[in-house]
Amino acid sequence: MDADIGTRISSGVSMGVLLLLAFGIYHRHRPRVHIPVMLVSFVIDLANVILIEVRRGAVEKAISTASAPGEWILKLHIAVSVLSLAGYVSAIITGLRLLRKNQGRHVHRVNAAAFIFLRVMNYLTSFYV
Repeated sequence: MDADIGTRISSGVSMGVLLLLAFGIYHRHRPRVHIPVMLVSFVIDLANVILIEVRRGAVEKAISTASAPGEWILKLHIAVSVLSLAGYVSAIITGLRLLRKNQGRHVHRVNAAAFIFLRVMNYLTSFYV
C-alpha cells in the first residue's frame, strides 16, 4: 500500500474513532448505546495502532529517535498515544465498576475527560510525525 494512501486511511480511521467517541459520549446516559460504541471505538483504535506498527514500524522508529534532539513532537505523540490506550483500559475498568456496582461515577468522568483530551492530542500530533 502506498505510504501516503496508508497514512490517509489511518487518519480517516482516527477521525472516525473520534466521531464514534463523541457519539458514545452523547449517549452516555443510555448504557445500551454508550457501552458498545465505546468498546467498538477501542477495538478500531487498537487495530489502527497495530496497522500503523505493521506498516511503518512505529515502535522501532520511536526507539531509534528517542535520544535524538528535536524530536519532541514525536515523543509527545508517543506519550499521548500510549496514555490514550491506557485511558481506554481505565475507562473499561471504571465503566464496569459503574455498571455492576453503580460506584465510581466521578472517577469514570474524570478519566473520560483526561482520555478525551489525550485522544484529541493524539489525533492532532499525528499530523506532525
